[in-house]
Amino acid sequence: MGSIQHAKKRPVITTNLLIKLVQIIKQNEAGIRNAPGTAIANTSTGEVIYTPPEGESIIRDKLKNLEDARKKLPSRVYSKELIELLFHQPYTKGQFLVDAGIAERQTAAEYLKELEKAGILKVHEIGRENLYLNVKLYRLLSQ
Repeated sequence: MGSIQHAKKRPVITTNLLIKLVQIIKQNEAGIRNAPGTAIANTSTGEVIYTPPEGESIIRDKLKNLEDARKKLPSRVYSKELIELLFHQPYTKGQFLVDAGIAERQTAAEYLKELEKAGILKVHEIGRENLYLNVKLYRLLSQ
């Protein structure tokens, strides 16, 4: 079974699946990048915008962290749209999920409560409304 079909049948992120997907996209058999000197730069000025981690073991560790983070998410709340919404800004609320077409109001509240139980979000009651803070994203943005 190809990686695309495997991902559709059993959408579990693994290092091997990610490697296979990159091989399909790049149409080669390369593994994890191990050559130093990779950088994303502005093509006009040459200014380096981002330097990704170097070394196969460091990259494998980061991919393992991604696998572990995915395992923390309750399976019923895992969707690409929800994950993107959680990282759009450091807080969210049920109405955001409803407006994005991810869930109805009651289901949206349940999703957010499950993500709070998983330690991903932290609820803050503001008047009659619950705002959910993406704690790690907030920490990153505050640095």
